[in-house]
Amino acid sequence: MRILITSDWHLGLKQYGFPQRLRDFADVLPQIAKIAVDHKVDLVVNCGDTFESPEPDPYSTKCYRDFTHELCLNRIPYLALVGNHDLHETSAFTGAHWVDSASVDTAQLSGSMTPSQIADLLQEKYPDRKYPRIAAANWMPGDEVKPWLDAIEPVDLLFMHQSCSAFLPKISHSELELEWLAGKAKVVGIGDTHVNHILELEGTTIISPGPTELNKADEALEKYVVLVDMGKKGTKTKITNVPLKTRKALVFSVASEHELAGIRPTILAAIDQDPLVLISYDRTIARQAQNFRADLTKQGITMLRMTSVSSVSFDQSLGASREEASADMNEILAEDLKGTGLEQVAQDLWRNPENLSAILQSLEGRLRDEQQASRNLVPNS
Repeated sequence: MRILITSDWHLGLKQYGFPQRLRDFADVLPQIAKIAVDHKVDLVVNCGDTFESPEPDPYSTKCYRDFTHELCLNRIPYLALVGNHDLHETSAFTGAHWVDSASVDTAQLSGSMTPSQIADLLQEKYPDRKYPRIAAANWMPGDEVKPWLDAIEPVDLLFMHQSCSAFLPKISHSELELEWLAGKAKVVGIGDTHVNHILELEGTTIISPGPTELNKADEALEKYVVLVDMGKKGTKTKITNVPLKTRKALVFSVASEHELAGIRPTILAAIDQDPLVLISYDRTIARQAQNFRADLTKQGITMLRMTSVSSVSFDQSLGASREEASADMNEILAEDLKGTGLEQVAQDLWRNPENLSAILQSLEGRLRDEQQASRNLVPNS
């Protein structure tokens, strides 16, 4: 059994306002269909965020319908999950979800179906084939993920669309924890992570296929779909990344005029490929960057995105703000401690927080002395 896993197409994304990018995001679909046909896959799984918006534009919808039609002609069943970007209850025109209304019937499976419903439909459409047990879920709020996983029986294939810190350590909120998947399936496919990565966990292979086009400048430039070959019981599952051909993207981060000049030959050498050029530059060279943009535009670079960034990182800036606020508070504390011999200790408190205990002990001693002095002033009755 051979499965093709893909995710995060984000069709309809007119990235940075460039009309060409709308077509770029759709151009991968014929490639994916061809890979599925050429490799004779038994099932194509799309792990969600098919569209950038829950109300897809006509061009992207047509490209999506052409894709499902190609799978239908080649009798390849297709499972599509709904991600957080394209989450929408029903189409205003058909009363069905847009995934169903935009698809040509190709044993159309969805993440809203139970494992038994998926099995029944595959058996009905392809009685000559034997499919593994499959469970899938559309995107759901984070507090519903673990209860859903706890409720399902172990399967062969499991597909979801959720954020997961195992693939994106820096995310602020992880909807899915890796250990929840242990023992739930032989193979798990996850969308939404925007990274191409494969993990092993207690006999479970967890696959993140990643997006099919460059969504953000900090993503890897290479894009893939993943082929999963599941052999007979007891044989090892084979995982293969199949590369996609996407528009050439050049991503740079420069901090000086010298570095800015240094990237010019690389950009101009790729001009015949009409590349997407993304440049972040230090704001101290803003005027030079403006001149650089004008020069590249004259040379024929049509998709150029330049953004200024501060030379101080967010973390550094936050740390500086904390230090500044702490220093102000310590000045107030130093004034209050004037005459106690602790003024300097208080002023350096933000650099040496361990000095706080010494200050507190001193203040407690002062308080005891003042209380004793007050008692001594009270006359004996």
